[in-house]
Amino acid sequence: SLVYVDPQHSMTNGPGLPKWAVSSVQPGRDDQGGNSVNFSFDAKGGQLFGELTNRYKAVQGKVYNLALVLDDKLISAPTLPDRPISNNVQITSHNGGFAKSELDYLVTTLAAGSLPAQLTDEPISEVTVGPQLGSDNLRAGLVSCALGLVIVVIFLVSYYYLSGVVAFCAVLANLVLILGAMAIINATFTLAGVAGVVLSVAIAVDANVLIFERLREEQARGLGLKMALRNSYDRAFSAIFDGQVTTAISSAFLYVFGSEEVRGFGLTLLIGIVTSLFTSLYVTKTIFGIMVDKGHLKDLSSLPRTFPNWNKALHPNVDWIKLSWVFIVFSIVFIGGGLICFGIKVHEGQAFDIEFSGGTAVRVALNAPSGSEQPLDRAQMQKIVDEESLKRPTDLAAPRVVALGTNNLDYEISTPTTDAKAVQAAVIEAIGHRLNIAKPSTFEAVSEDYSAVENRVVYPIESAQAKIPGVPSDIAQANVGGVVVLLNNLNPPLDAKTIRARITARADQEKTDARPEKIEVEPTSSDNTQFAVIFSDSRYAFDAADVTKQQAWRSSLAGPAWQITKDAVNNPPQLSGVTSFNAQVADEAKWNTTMALVFSVLGILAYIWIRFGNLKFGTATVVAAVHDALFVLAAIGFSHYIGAIGFIEKALLIHPFRMDLTLVAAVLTVIGYSLNDTVVIFDRVRENRGKFGTLSRKVVNDSINQTFSRTLLTGGTSMGILLVMYLLGGEGIHGFTFVMLLGIIVGTYSSIAVASPLLLVGNRSEAKVTGITPVSPATAG
Repeated sequence: SLVYVDPQHSMTNGPGLPKWAVSSVQPGRDDQGGNSVNFSFDAKGGQLFGELTNRYKAVQGKVYNLALVLDDKLISAPTLPDRPISNNVQITSHNGGFAKSELDYLVTTLAAGSLPAQLTDEPISEVTVGPQLGSDNLRAGLVSCALGLVIVVIFLVSYYYLSGVVAFCAVLANLVLILGAMAIINATFTLAGVAGVVLSVAIAVDANVLIFERLREEQARGLGLKMALRNSYDRAFSAIFDGQVTTAISSAFLYVFGSEEVRGFGLTLLIGIVTSLFTSLYVTKTIFGIMVDKGHLKDLSSLPRTFPNWNKALHPNVDWIKLSWVFIVFSIVFIGGGLICFGIKVHEGQAFDIEFSGGTAVRVALNAPSGSEQPLDRAQMQKIVDEESLKRPTDLAAPRVVALGTNNLDYEISTPTTDAKAVQAAVIEAIGHRLNIAKPSTFEAVSEDYSAVENRVVYPIESAQAKIPGVPSDIAQANVGGVVVLLNNLNPPLDAKTIRARITARADQEKTDARPEKIEVEPTSSDNTQFAVIFSDSRYAFDAADVTKQQAWRSSLAGPAWQITKDAVNNPPQLSGVTSFNAQVADEAKWNTTMALVFSVLGILAYIWIRFGNLKFGTATVVAAVHDALFVLAAIGFSHYIGAIGFIEKALLIHPFRMDLTLVAAVLTVIGYSLNDTVVIFDRVRENRGKFGTLSRKVVNDSINQTFSRTLLTGGTSMGILLVMYLLGGEGIHGFTFVMLLGIIVGTYSSIAVASPLLLVGNRSEAKVTGITPVSPATAG
């Protein structure tokens, strides 16, 4: 049967044609009660469908079938009735209704047909990362993670003594549980996962700091160690639980809406939250209980108790509310200026990475300079690529260069051009002579198929006495039944080691049953332009007396050997990494990101409202979180201008950061951290309000001052870990750690400068109370 697809005989959407759409599709029932498919069109579609079915309705015994085609594939061909149909179409089966599988297939595919996008043979998102680049980044991430743990153990033990040892044991247990959980669910350990583990460590440290600061407060009241421990866990529980639940909410939405890498981060962080709750609230408490009951432990000291002046320094007596106008002016100026910079870059198409705008990013590795050559810094690379862009504006539109590391050898070049092959070709054309890549070599008959080269450049080794040009007799004797591929006139020349490495790597991509057992490379000239490549495999040995074995030899050994050799020696040069995103994927990423942010904020607002019993607490928390998100966006806007200054870029490692899914993960994590910090202060506000019976300026100031030590200790430890990751963690998480470092600072700042003053909005009579209760070392915690 023939299917008409021209506009005169069908309904198609396309350039110059009327636009229509399927408005609804759902399963239904026919007159006999069988499964049917019901669908309807929009107004234009109904008109066109009525005209089409009127033209081809069944008349005088002639019956037409209507072909339903999705992406050039026929999905169904129902018979048209003897009357026109304008809308509310029903497809039925004459065999008692559609089977459930057929029904689901038709409903799903017809619904897909109402979408504006069409499936194509080309992938809409393609990511290729060189193994060396990936292993280097992962190694750097693991090294920074290990150094972060060293910072944690030094801090905990030097500040909390024996309690710090117990806490670090809990942190290690936390790591073991995270890795165990990831192993159970077969989760992939990625660079983003490393960041999630490190952040989980910071969360676990924060929980222990809250407990130990409460413990010091209880001990200062003169309580015995056993009672002080019990009270410290009880009183720290609400702050720990609320803080981690708010972080978990943002992590959950991150997992639901994020890309694979971001989902890995969200999943790791979710696991880390659960395990840190377990280790900080149960494991350490159990260890302390054993030490008190069985080890007769009487006291747990710490650095502030050893040095009282240190304790005083950590518990200020500051009227924070009085300074709120200074904070407001600073935030307005910074956020306003940064968002203007960010908006300018949005207008120029440089604020969002290809994940949000569509395009291609290639990572390149340069050869180390030799002789009189000088290394290329980022500005020089940008100039070279810009010049190539002027020559090939379609293939390399508006390129942007970012340095990876500080060695002036590794760079990322991104462009809105979605044709990855064209982008690679343009980059290779621009800096090909400096690239550390395997360049293709041509040789005799390289463009021909196997059938044209047998017994010309591809020969069977029929026997030990076989005479093949350039193949030593001992090699022939050792590979009887194999095949020889001659590489003649190799240009540019290659050495035997390079050829063997390329062919072996290419052969390893084959399935086990198609991979040759043995590969050898022998030079047949002294100028590296003539080689013999020998493949042998006992499973597919050539036999001159057996036609069947000869055919198996051709199809399973000789033919694949020729293709492997061509692919390996003449393959296009491969860059260190290639990432390509279609605009369709970019739009989906924007939508998912928006949903993650909106649902995170709404979920956190609802949780804080329920936990604190007052919408003002939830509103203040969300406003502070939004402030932090805008602050980070402003900093990214500033980075485009600061990062363009060469010496600042090198000294501070600040690049022109662009928003991608990894930075979205960082922003959501900053929101979670900010919420955690705010909740700790609000928890103390709630406690103090219960004591004084009212929410006043005095209560808010006292709460900030009383939790200041915990704020500094947790923030300082987290910043120490992230600073190590920022400096040593590799480009894969460089933007993430930049945002996180800034986020720790601004999250701490907003808890004091934004969220806390908002609690007094509307409390005019209470806000006029100006006294501040001095915080003594004996009552601080």
